[in-house]
Amino acid sequence: MIPMLRVEVKNDRPLICARELYEALGIKTQYSVWIDRIISLGFVSGQDFYPKMNKSTGGRCSVDHYITMDMAKHICMLLRNEKGKLYRQYFLELEKAWNQPEQVMARVLQLANTQIAKLQEQCTELGDQLIKQQMLLEDMAPKAAYLDLIMNSPSSVLVTQIAKDYGYSAVSFNRLLHDMRIQTEWTQKGRRFLYEFLKEQGILPLIEKEVDKCRKR
Repeated sequence: MIPMLRVEVKNDRPLICARELYEALGIKTQYSVWIDRIISLGFVSGQDFYPKMNKSTGGRCSVDHYITMDMAKHICMLLRNEKGKLYRQYFLELEKAWNQPEQVMARVLQLANTQIAKLQEQCTELGDQLIKQQMLLEDMAPKAAYLDLIMNSPSSVLVTQIAKDYGYSAVSFNRLLHDMRIQTEWTQKGRRFLYEFLKEQGILPLIEKEVDKCRKR
């Protein structure tokens, strides 16, 4: 009975660690020399094998190689001994099991579940963005309603009407504007300027105050 080797999956292909195979086969040549010789036989990086940097216990980085089943079988054939023969048969059985319909279906389902999870995550992110946009629109709604009200009227307006918008009497509002050195008769555009100016002072028209009260209930 031969020791089983670790199998990793890349791009839906089973891969074997070449260093583990090297040790299992009892190769005496230094690993780096041996693997270079094998690669020089015509194997292609990214197709037949995948180099991987590993940090060894001594603190140095070493290079491992993960090889395809076909490359692993080819190595075993080159060895021409009993271990090579046993491991080649082992890879044939492993490949056969990998291609069993139930195993293929299991991998397809796993891939589908992964894609579904990604889509759900994307939908959650989009949902959060929509909620933020909705909250922003709700915050802007009172301002928009008041500005629509004042901009849709082309006529001039007395300060009395604007005072009413803010819940002030004409006298008290005039006093407020006088303290701020602001005139007392306005066009609708001037009314908008006044809205922006007063809002910076923390003074809101009643229409916005009512919406804020409704939200806090």
